[in-house]
Order: sequence, then structure tokens, then C-alpha cells
Amino acid sequence: MVANSELQRVELTGWRTGLANLLGKENRAWWASRRWLVHSLLWAVVVNGLLALMLFVIRRRRPSSWG
Repeated sequence: MVANSELQRVELTGWRTGLANLLGKENRAWWASRRWLVHSLLWAVVVNGLLALMLFVIRRRRPSSWG
């Protein structure tokens, strides 16, 4: 029988079986690429854009008796 050198036996039981391996693989794939940087910039623009839009709308709709 030929052993696969990429697989490692894990002696865990329960719902966490293999979770550490899965998270390690996904984190290596995520941080090794530029996707995290693109997503971070995109989400920063989206969140700050929504905040700016809400502040602009509130300023426009504010009654003149407030100040």
C-alpha cells in the first residue's frame, strides 16, 4: 500500500475533526494571494461610502429648527 505524503492522520473526535487542517489550508491560500488586499480595500470603500451617504442624507433632511 502506497502512503500519501500530503495526508496527516488526526486523532480528534467530535465536530472539530479536521477543522484545524481545513482552516490552515484556507488561511494559507487566502494570505498567499492578493485577494485579501483587494477585498479589504473594496470593503473599506463600501462601508465608508455608505456611512458618507447616510451622513449626507441626514444633513440634507435635517429641519432648520435644529440649529
